Amino acid sequence: GKITTYNSENTISASKNFADVTICHAIGNTHGGLGGILGLQLTTATKNETQKNEETGEDVTVAVPPTSATITVTGCENSGKVERNTAGSSNFHVGGVVGAFGGTDAVTVSALTSCTNSGNVINTSEAYAASHYSYTGGVIGYARAGGEVSGCTNNGSVTSGIFTDGTTAVRVGGIAGGADNGKMTNCTNNGEVKENSCSAGGAVGGIVGWIKSRTMTMTNCDNTKPVSCRFDATEGGKVTISTIYLGGIIGAADQDVTMTDCDNSGSIANNCKASAAVNIAGLIGTVAINGKVTKALTINNCTTSGTIEHKSSTTSGKIAMGGFCGLCYDNTISGSSSTGNITNSCAVTGNEYVGGFIGQVEANKKTNFSGCSYNAAMSVKVASRQYAGALVGRLTDKATDGITTTITNTTVKGSVAGTVLAADNYTTLCYGTGSDYKVADGVTLAE
Repeated sequence: GKITTYNSENTISASKNFADVTICHAIGNTHGGLGGILGLQLTTATKNETQKNEETGEDVTVAVPPTSATITVTGCENSGKVERNTAGSSNFHVGGVVGAFGGTDAVTVSALTSCTNSGNVINTSEAYAASHYSYTGGVIGYARAGGEVSGCTNNGSVTSGIFTDGTTAVRVGGIAGGADNGKMTNCTNNGEVKENSCSAGGAVGGIVGWIKSRTMTMTNCDNTKPVSCRFDATEGGKVTISTIYLGGIIGAADQDVTMTDCDNSGSIANNCKASAAVNIAGLIGTVAINGKVTKALTINNCTTSGTIEHKSSTTSGKIAMGGFCGLCYDNTISGSSSTGNITNSCAVTGNEYVGGFIGQVEANKKTNFSGCSYNAAMSVKVASRQYAGALVGRLTDKATDGITTTITNTTVKGSVAGTVLAADNYTTLCYGTGSDYKVADGVTLAE
């Protein structure tokens, strides 16, 4: 970037870059970052120092741990293309303004505020090192360790095209490819987000691809452009991947997520030719992956209006599609609306879970819908509509486990699996025919 590596406690402010920033040669297996303003922010390394023993007066060697290398990047702008096209690298992150805030969770706290990217961001590699990860974001590739991202805007397209042996994880987002910073506010993505990659598990989001390690609070963040995953995993010896996550705001999270006043108006589409499981939704693909069933999703006053489509030409594994979320566990959703049409045209080898709010609620302890609405058309592949409903495709509810499901002031309109919701059928169409929970108390048909 304009500043290659920054290793200090200070501020970068009002810096502008107008030129293209590119890496087009092999760089070896190394951690790194590429950005229009800042490539990679590092923490200080552990080092040995000679100190006096206060009791004996003798010189002793002491290992000094890393110190906090905090940095604030504020009011910066990039309008040049930021592109990596290399082979043989690992853990390399690309962002329009900042490649990555580096360091360990314990020592790094950085902030990215009021920054804008207008250049296209591209991250490609044909020989990425195995068992690593790559984050690509419109403003920052990877936001780590407690720092806030606020008031940032991306106007450029964001594209990732990384091919591996199937053990590398690729994450792509309109603002950040990955984040374990804990807080994101007042951010907007106006650029198309595309993953053209074949990886162990692709996560693509209009704002953030992947939420990792820390509880995330996201407020007033909007996505206005298409989010998609497009590749052919059967071509040229490329591997078959395990899972694909797509969301209009967040691709996937393995921690609690609270989302308030967020809006997605961009279309969400999976066009991958891959026999993979798919979690896709208007707001967030999934919460609590990797079996973390104790994690919860909270959505307040959010809207999603972009179309949601799964249209692979290859038979897929399990599919979970929803207006708000594809797959989640405990959830509380209030004052939110789902108006984007939902379509699955792909045959599945596993179950097809499709819901106007949530595709599948699994290991449920609490589900609470209050003041929410569904008004869209839903088309599914399984004719029996086993797990397709205006609210949830499949919702678990076992009273002996202390589970509570509460629905109040919620409305539905439109259609489910080609059947128009009407006064004489809408209660039976709120859930799939195979759902464990089918009570429609608190739900009315909208005029």
